[in-house]
Amino acid sequence: MMKNLYKGVVLYILIICNLLVSAQQTATSTDILGTALQDEAYQQQLGTDAFFNQSSLDIPYLEELEFRTETHEFDPSLQEYALRFKFNSRRQVKVQKGINQGERTLRYYAQQAYLEELLFHRYQLLIDVWYHQQKLETSNTQMPWYQDQEQLIRQRIAQRGQRSYDDLLKLEDDRLAFRQQHSESSQKLQLLTRLGNNWLDTPVDSIVFPTLPEPTDIALYWQEWQLDTLVLPWSVQAQKTQKELVSLELAAEQAEERNRLNFLQIRYQGDDNPILKEQLTLGVGFTLPFRSARSVKNQYLLLEQREEAWQEAEKTRSWLEKLRSAEGQLASQLDNYQRAKTSLEDYMNQFAPQRLVELGVTEPELLLRAQGGIFYRQQLLLEEQQQLYQDYLEVLLLSGRLGQAPYRNWLSVEREEIGR
Repeated sequence: MMKNLYKGVVLYILIICNLLVSAQQTATSTDILGTALQDEAYQQQLGTDAFFNQSSLDIPYLEELEFRTETHEFDPSLQEYALRFKFNSRRQVKVQKGINQGERTLRYYAQQAYLEELLFHRYQLLIDVWYHQQKLETSNTQMPWYQDQEQLIRQRIAQRGQRSYDDLLKLEDDRLAFRQQHSESSQKLQLLTRLGNNWLDTPVDSIVFPTLPEPTDIALYWQEWQLDTLVLPWSVQAQKTQKELVSLELAAEQAEERNRLNFLQIRYQGDDNPILKEQLTLGVGFTLPFRSARSVKNQYLLLEQREEAWQEAEKTRSWLEKLRSAEGQLASQLDNYQRAKTSLEDYMNQFAPQRLVELGVTEPELLLRAQGGIFYRQQLLLEEQQQLYQDYLEVLLLSGRLGQAPYRNWLSVEREEIGR
């Protein structure tokens, strides 16, 4: 009896293990977005930037220290020693610090732009995942409708004969297209899930979403953003810093050109003269001003400075145009979604099968056609909502909110932080 009990316990444990293994593993949209912060290339950039920030790249005041020695007539008593110092001016040191800080800032902007791109691709994947999930759910509710349609047509064939076969053939064509769309959505959803698994440490079977913001929520967010100060995108900020770096390079050239002190030298020379047994001299070298290759370089830097300023103005103008266009598209899409929603609601209020039954309509064909109209409008509304989320994402990107810390899940009502 104990042996049978032991076998039963083992069997129960095996069943539980199989259930646990077969249980679907899921990840939330916040989990997917959080993988952007763990991206290998992004982490390498962080490590490189940390080393760059810790390294001392500032130039010293003492640029060069040179020691010379020389023997005259191979006589050790006539040995000569010279120690030469070459200095950087305070202005040169200060400008170089500014250049180094500008380089650090550029690296930071590049790093943030890369992270923003990672997040943007993940948002696009999540919107596509949500769309195909919703489409499959709608399709699943529509399958019985096709079965009811077929049953009705076959009854009509039994009553009227071959004349009703035309309706059956049309139905089969429609159902074939429906099945193909259903299969395509299922395949795309599987593909998107596999792409998401490339970012996750543990593979999952599906991606779940917290409560997504409704179009009314997006409209409120957009109204709030109109009152905020514009945040320049990383590309425009980088261009501005690049312009400042050219100005600093020009200042560095000018500071070096104005540094007239070329060197300072202390020389000791032995002498066999009993009166002047030893000689100690001090020498100073000055750079005389005249037109040189440095002056030509300064002119090129001035031209580059103007070019960078034009690039900054052009990038700012282009960004503002894209932002205003994206905001206009979002406002237009909010109207499109609202019209599609109103159309569905009005249709259901008038022609929903329950409403028609209340009005005394009992013809099954009319009731099924009315239900088909609901499915059609639901699909249109779903497509309008998908486009709305795409336009919402574009505004998030161009307004700088997508890559603004603390990073948030903008596809959730709570807008919870990611990567914590």
